[in-house]
Amino acid sequence: MFGILEGFSGHHERFRSAPVPTSSWLNSEDAMAPLDTLHDRLVHCRELEYILLGDIRDLLEEPPNAETARWLIAVLDTLIETLPEDFELCSRDGYLNSIVEDCPNWEPMVEQLENQHFELYRRLIALRARLQLDCDYAAFAEILKGDLEAWILAFRDHRQHEQQLLMLATHLDEGGGG
Repeated sequence: MFGILEGFSGHHERFRSAPVPTSSWLNSEDAMAPLDTLHDRLVHCRELEYILLGDIRDLLEEPPNAETARWLIAVLDTLIETLPEDFELCSRDGYLNSIVEDCPNWEPMVEQLENQHFELYRRLIALRARLQLDCDYAAFAEILKGDLEAWILAFRDHRQHEQQLLMLATHLDEGGGG
């Protein structure tokens, strides 16, 4: 695991006694090199999302106890903060605007992806709220695990559809089929 929870396992007690990071720690200016361009910031968001998704998967394999719940909350909070920034960066000129400009008849597909993005975000917030509200994480850990795994798959599918649409539009724009 190469995420923020690197080394977190039952075999490394020193990590278990460390304080749980807060999202401000994860995003602190001191921890990041300057990100000058829009592209650099977007790449940073996507890399952070990838790391956080891996950390969630790893945490779901840990014993369901209060400490695991605290780490899971910290990772989910950071992901909840990162997704809007990513969407804002992608939407500077309108969400997937280049596709709509080049292929206006694809606007319904772009709108569907945009709506799906917001729905995924709402679902993630709801999952995070359930974790916070339920005092006994161990009692519902398996249900939450299934729900988070389903969310991760839906999120990956969403990203994959975005990329496929962008690649197809680029291919058509370069004369490959249009």
